[in-house]
Amino acid sequence: MSIYTVMFVAALAVVVYFVWSQRKRGDAAQPARLPAATPATGGATQAGGELGSYDAYRSAHPSNVLQGKPTCHVCGSNLQRSVGGVATCASCSAPLYRG
Repeated sequence: MSIYTVMFVAALAVVVYFVWSQRKRGDAAQPARLPAATPATGGATQAGGELGSYDAYRSAHPSNVLQGKPTCHVCGSNLQRSVGGVATCASCSAPLYRG
């Protein structure tokens, strides 16, 4: 067995360990899924629900708006999607605001 084979196996083991530990940590850190979005009437809805508008989201979570672009207040992701007129986080599916 050459030294290159040993180095390759060691590097492969490190990569597998890193990927496995990230997956394990990611499963535990996932927030619970929120219920389906309900129509908002102006201000904030129930606890954990989405806010009425983008301006209400900006005022409620000012640290989650970077250079005018909102980020998720649950996981910090900047990926968003719009489902039924509600902006939700593409990573954790948390409702953000009604668009």
